[in-house]
Amino acid sequence: MLIRSNIDYGKIDYGTVKGVVYFRGFFGLSMAMDSREEIRRTMTVKTLFSFEKKIRNIPGVLDVVFQFANWRREK
Repeated sequence: MLIRSNIDYGKIDYGTVKGVVYFRGFFGLSMAMDSREEIRRTMTVKTLFSFEKKIRNIPGVLDVVFQFANWRREK
């Protein structure tokens, strides 16, 4: 899933424990994006949401936990 997404997976560690998938490290997009900060941020957020949804749809995945140094989930 990481390879098929537009994610720079070189700075991400991942693993699973009892159906929970953990991602740690630094989240970034692999392709050069627009230089405007707002557009980059919007694309990154959309990619994160899409990636989480794809991971949750994998049979056997009970939860997804992101622990990224540069992104934090807010309500």
